[in-house]
Amino acid sequence: MQGGTASFEVRLGVSIPMSDGVSLNADLYLPRGVAPQPCLFKMTPYNTDFSYKSAAGFARHGFAVCVVDIRGRGGSGGVVDVYSEGPDGADCVAWIARQPWCDGQVAMFGGSYSGMNQWVVAAQRPPALKAIAPLVAPLVGFDADGYRGIMVSYSARWSALIQGKTLHWRLFEDEDYWRELNTRHWAAGRDINGLALLTGAHDPLMQTLIDGFDDPAWIARRTPTPEQYAQIDIPVLTATGTAENCQLGAVEYRKRHLAARPGAQHWLMIGPTTHAGLRDVPPSDTAADTPDRHEAEEIEGATVLAFYNWALRGQAFPAFLDAPAKIYLAEAERWCALPEVPRYQDFHPSAGRLLSTASSSPGTTRLQGPPPPPMPSGAASLFMVSAGENALDGWHLTDHSGAQQTFTSDPLPEPMDYLGPARAVLDLTCSHDGLDVMVIVYAILPGGQTRILAADLARIEGREARPLVLDGFHMDGVRLAQGSRLAMQVRILNSPEFQRSPGAIAAKGAEEMVLHEAASVLQLPLYPIGALA
Repeated sequence: MQGGTASFEVRLGVSIPMSDGVSLNADLYLPRGVAPQPCLFKMTPYNTDFSYKSAAGFARHGFAVCVVDIRGRGGSGGVVDVYSEGPDGADCVAWIARQPWCDGQVAMFGGSYSGMNQWVVAAQRPPALKAIAPLVAPLVGFDADGYRGIMVSYSARWSALIQGKTLHWRLFEDEDYWRELNTRHWAAGRDINGLALLTGAHDPLMQTLIDGFDDPAWIARRTPTPEQYAQIDIPVLTATGTAENCQLGAVEYRKRHLAARPGAQHWLMIGPTTHAGLRDVPPSDTAADTPDRHEAEEIEGATVLAFYNWALRGQAFPAFLDAPAKIYLAEAERWCALPEVPRYQDFHPSAGRLLSTASSSPGTTRLQGPPPPPMPSGAASLFMVSAGENALDGWHLTDHSGAQQTFTSDPLPEPMDYLGPARAVLDLTCSHDGLDVMVIVYAILPGGQTRILAADLARIEGREARPLVLDGFHMDGVRLAQGSRLAMQVRILNSPEFQRSPGAIAAKGAEEMVLHEAASVLQLPLYPIGALA
């Protein structure tokens, strides 16, 4: 978000009354010497000062800005009730619209937790709320604390961050400390409740997450219902990243909104970014830190600003949003429209290979424990959530997530564009109920480097999953050079980053999974060069 020269003043410690008598703390950023302006509003669990940079940026563009501590955090009263800010947000919107510095129009901004709560506030339909732009927004029960019944150990680290009224930021940043805790918890085979004791004393917030994660009613109260999605008739701009560990949730919000309200004004941008912004340079991606990538991030910021100017000030619609959904295509270094229906090519696993036609004599692949040895100090794990913002941390494969088998294709005879989510159908038989499986799709480039494209995982509650459909792969976009090979790795998931299943703990190293190749297929979204708009 470049430019912006408007002068503004900051007002700290403003009290906003809620309908139940609790008061929330807010910081205001108000343009000087102008008529009442539209207000951009954010609710955060991370204390208001954490939002200074973005709030000041919008104020320099002439918007009034209001940043509010959620209930129970920072200077706000009450008790934290995570992911449930809808009623409080609606009260804030009504209060803001009545203030003399606001022209009666409010939009919400922010990412991550502050992207999530835009949805629950919009579900309340406060009349003054005119638009939302949720960025990198997790979805409760989908990727906020875990996925498909598998809770991430990172949740305990996040809970420690927001304990009490202030941020425990230095504790949160200590990668070595959390790696050691997670590895010790994993090695001891402790159950999910052990995460609430990870820091030595019982953590009531973490216990709330553990209990709620297994309670569909708790989750349902923290996400819009289909009926509420159908009533959200304001413009929405969703932004997420190809290397973003909450991308699935951000995209799922849009899917649910459009399913409930066909034709909704809802646009999607998927840039070359992580949860925190422009991604670190992966070893196989030579263009990751080029001016093109930084320009892509600037385009996203400028588009969000233009979106607010259009929705609140009647200015021109953002030219960048010339398609309902756009994604950045790495290596080609350009944006393209995301196809509404992916164009899949089928690959069949057989004896360690991915075949373009099914084998005439399919066999079976056996994955067997015991668990891998303890992770070396400082080692990078494929899904070491505690080691970075990026769920694909390191962008290369390691051997610390359980028994595995890799299937590899022939080299590509010509360059191809990989764009959109993969899909896999696996015919599995398991030795125990409750084993976890992970499937990783990656490319082996002509120089031998690996580039992860997507991954999906599932908890298999029965001993047979026939078939197990994996359709939760991340969306990525990359031009693959001629000679690149495609690969699928199937793993018994056994890693400190994920809460091991009770079945895997009980097995004590005897886990076994059999992949029946005849009824298994990997579907990859591949396009000839020039086929994408």
